[in-house]
Amino acid sequence: MITPSQTKVYSANSQLAANAIQSELRNAGVPATLVVCHNGHYMDVMVPAEYAFDAVNLLNPERRSGELFWVS
Repeated sequence: MITPSQTKVYSANSQLAANAIQSELRNAGVPATLVVCHNGHYMDVMVPAEYAFDAVNLLNPERRSGELFWVS
């Protein structure tokens, strides 16, 4: 059941992909639920609004920039 305080953080085109995303979010401590889209072709991964920022950052991390040093 979707409540108004839930936010979509990912859309997957298969049940397997949606389950993998849901599992990873739950392992990180973010409660996630799966919802079938209105057209039935996609699955949306929904999280409570207070976890949306963390979920998006877990799924789409920023690229690191700056100097990299190789220590051998």
